[in-house]
Formats: sequence, C-alpha cells, structure tokens
Amino acid sequence: MATSMTSPFFHEQPHVIRLRGPWQYAVLEGTPTITAEPSGQLQLPADWSTTLGADFRGTVRYSRNFGCPTGLTDLVHILLVVSAVDYSANIQLNGQTLGRATWGDGPQAFAIREHLQPRNQLDIDISLPIDLDLPAEHNRAQRNAQAGGLIGEVRLEIGHDLADPALVS
Repeated sequence: MATSMTSPFFHEQPHVIRLRGPWQYAVLEGTPTITAEPSGQLQLPADWSTTLGADFRGTVRYSRNFGCPTGLTDLVHILLVVSAVDYSANIQLNGQTLGRATWGDGPQAFAIREHLQPRNQLDIDISLPIDLDLPAEHNRAQRNAQAGGLIGEVRLEIGHDLADPALVS
C-alpha cells in the first residue's frame, strides 16, 4: 500500500519518483576491507557496510542515470530531495554542483528543472573521514553505529511551487 506524502515545498501533493537503483558506487578515497569490491552496483538507501565494510572511512561516489520526466509544463517545478547522508555529501547533476548535505541536517531539496537534460547523471560523493572529529551530538552511538553512505531516500518531487503566483487566489 502506498502512503501519501505531503511535501513542505509544494502547494499540493507532488508526483514522486524514487531513485532507488541500481546505483553505481566507486571508492574515490580510502581503502575498503580486503574482501570488499571498490566499485559495483547497489540499491539505495543503504549504508556501505555490506559493500565496503562497516569500518570503511573515505569518500565514495554514488552515480545514477535517469531520464527527464515527460509531460512537464512551464508551471511545474522539480526538486531533487536527498533525505539522509552519513556523513557529508557533495551533490552534482550533469556535472553542475547543486549543493551539500550533512548527517543530521534532515532532507535537503534542490531545484533542478533548469539543469535537466533528456538523459541525466546524478553524482553524490559521500565522505566519512577517518579523522573526523564529530561533535557530541553526532557521535556514532547516536548515529546507531552506522557505516557511512547514502542512507536515506533520493527522489524527484514534481509539482507546483508554494510561491508560484498561479496558485495565489
């Protein structure tokens, strides 16, 4: 059964496209455990414990291609929402930086309509440095001792912006 989701960004319930997978991953920095593969495919959301080992520290690029949604009008806005990362992320679409997200920030939304092409590549580089000095509120026990990674849902939300003048009565 599907649950309804109300977006804080749109006037009405958006159309949601979940970007679960397959995603490609590749280690950019760091050394995975001896039995782990430094690149491969996975379904998200997931931490990197099963692919790189729970103790892995470094930077991993998660990449996924997707097509531009069809049937869009000029009044429709598209957001890329990254729900949760562990620990920090740089987010790019088609080689253009959208922004950053950090563990504990909550969902981060990026307007992407002007960046979309017929075929798109989303890259999210997740870093969990070995020497990261976490503030007390971000310690591993409070993070449920998770390994790093893209631990939350990534989705497109398509709808009418709350600030859209066409929606003002």
